[in-house]
Amino acid sequence: SMRFCFERGVAFHNADLHSGLRHLIEQAFNEGQLRVIVCTPTLGQGVNLAARNVLQFPWRIQSRSGSGRPYTLRLGRSRFSNQGGRAARFGLGENEGRSMVVAATTGEAQQFWNELMEGKDEATDLPLISMTLPSIVLDLLTACPRKTTLDVRDALRGTYSALRAELSRLPLFSTGGPGEVEDALDRLSHADLIRWDPAASAWAMTGLGEVAVCQGLSIATVAYLRRELEEGIILGQLGLGRIGLGEIGAPLPLFEIYLALALTEEGREASSGRGLPRRRFLPPLSRGEEPGEDPGEINELDSPLPRSFFKQPGGTSREQIMALNAASILTDWVHGVGTEELEARYGVQYGSLANLAAQFVWLLRALAGIAAVLRRPRPVVEGLQRLAERTLLGIPEEGVDLARLRVLHLGRGAIQKLLGEGCSTPEDLAGAGCEYLARLVGQDLAKQLEGAALKAIEARRKNSEARGRIAGERSPTIVQEELPLTRGETPAPSPSSLPIREDHLLEINLQSPGIIQARGKEVFLPPLSFELLAAMAERPGEVVTRLALYMRLWPEGGPEDQQLDEHRRNLLRRLRPALGDRTESIFEVVRGIGFRLALSPEQVGLRR
Repeated sequence: SMRFCFERGVAFHNADLHSGLRHLIEQAFNEGQLRVIVCTPTLGQGVNLAARNVLQFPWRIQSRSGSGRPYTLRLGRSRFSNQGGRAARFGLGENEGRSMVVAATTGEAQQFWNELMEGKDEATDLPLISMTLPSIVLDLLTACPRKTTLDVRDALRGTYSALRAELSRLPLFSTGGPGEVEDALDRLSHADLIRWDPAASAWAMTGLGEVAVCQGLSIATVAYLRRELEEGIILGQLGLGRIGLGEIGAPLPLFEIYLALALTEEGREASSGRGLPRRRFLPPLSRGEEPGEDPGEINELDSPLPRSFFKQPGGTSREQIMALNAASILTDWVHGVGTEELEARYGVQYGSLANLAAQFVWLLRALAGIAAVLRRPRPVVEGLQRLAERTLLGIPEEGVDLARLRVLHLGRGAIQKLLGEGCSTPEDLAGAGCEYLARLVGQDLAKQLEGAALKAIEARRKNSEARGRIAGERSPTIVQEELPLTRGETPAPSPSSLPIREDHLLEINLQSPGIIQARGKEVFLPPLSFELLAAMAERPGEVVTRLALYMRLWPEGGPEDQQLDEHRRNLLRRLRPALGDRTESIFEVVRGIGFRLALSPEQVGLRR
């Protein structure tokens, strides 16, 4: 284990480790706590360390793109020089460094010397050698807009790749061929990526073309995603008809969105990455409302989409299996399924999982950009943008506000802990206080969170005031008026006038927020869960509307209505150890109206 290695001054380092652990290893090495790091080229090619010696292995392992099987490659001169440059980095304490390669025999040592020290550098690939001509033309028009067809042809002939190809007599692209550039321009125009501007007598970029270039998408992928948004090629199989993703008013179907992206050219490449499952389809654990609910076999999934893959003539290809598994992994990832559970179910390590998520963040942002250009409904565009944020960190919907605080080292684990304690907004964090947060995420991170939360609240207040000034009026304050007493009627005793007694099932002191007594046991509650309980305890036995609770917890607005249900569930989790099986029956849900604390006033002690 890492702890065993650390105690002996040694550590291992690779991309599959959590980013926080990698930073800890690098810091410990630079501070002299570690003497040796065994690492992959991920560390050897980009991180500055206070190393004196770099010991390199003469072979490196690659994975085949199709099967994923490993194979070995000889260490090249360029990589040897780059990795060896990690020794004696400027300003890190060492003035001289050594880069060494281990050889089994004297003859092998001489061979390494000839190749790595006296040999020539590997040939540099031409930048445009692997690109199609339409893609090259699209990039060219982005960098140099308003060009005619003749301008495009001349510009292509003047590129570095074209000149190198001509000197080396390599087949790159025939810019002088009859109609070749015209065909590329026609294809781009047909795909609505460029248009002819008659006023300027030149080609101009469209919004769709700008998204394609900025996001680095292939022309085929842009066309596929556009059809998906407009016609629902994939989603149409879900019984939603041909209305397309851009017209759906319900919550975005996560599994189907990920699958649609996994079937693009770029998505297929990401789904076939190192360490990802390839042989059989594993349904996501989180197809239900709650993460962890296993849907079982494929024929039990609520979506017919995977079944359609397995019923197609000729069977399912490995590429499709990998796309389905990528969609399953990412669906569980954003539903908050634990990292260890994900690794065990899918046989994938954290680094491969995070890399897959990063690739799909790029595709989601591209899809949101295409949706915006095509003027899809605003909720769809914003929903895709929020899904990209969730995918980056692997967090549920209620964790987005925490992620947007942009606090250093606030990762997936810390956000999950905060959500588990009912802290999902800047107001929650500010109300909890630094001391409470420190118990969850540590002192340093707690201080950063509290500061960021206060800044976010202040920024929101200023924005609200600015909008009010622009509108010329402020939003009316909602005041709940009490009905006047009729003549001869005496007010009923409120729970606040009742003394705290030992036979109270619940005892709540509003002057001591965050701590209550449940059957005599002390229970700690996060701020909003405490406020929710207090609001219901003020009216035991009565139904408290969702609107009243919403105004009580968030007087300035902000979170969605379903946050009430999340805080109720969190309240039940906290009280269940003290109240046992009665917990669910005490806190009733009145469907479509609100919540009710099913206790008599005599069972509730409330002191103001």
